[in-house]
Amino acid sequence: MTTGAGRWAVGRSGDVVVAGDWDCDGQDTLALLRPETGAVYVFSRWAESGHELAASFVGTAAGATELTTDDVDHDGCLEIVARGPEADARVFHPVDAL
Repeated sequence: MTTGAGRWAVGRSGDVVVAGDWDCDGQDTLALLRPETGAVYVFSRWAESGHELAASFVGTAAGATELTTDDVDHDGCLEIVARGPEADARVFHPVDAL
């Protein structure tokens, strides 16, 4: 993942990563989908140079291959939406995992 603030290695090959402001603090952080398992994770902050940062498990979306963001509940904060060609959309509210 590359942003104006730098470059980060996130996940592994095949993982899907999106950025969003999950907790309405004005700062985007990352969410990751591991399609092979459907596991969705969020990061509470950005890792500092030379340091690893663990993610928090949010839930599972079996069959998901795509991760997007949307304000599904219209509260001004983004949610994570996982979907796939053979999976119904699943919405995650990651603020509880941060």
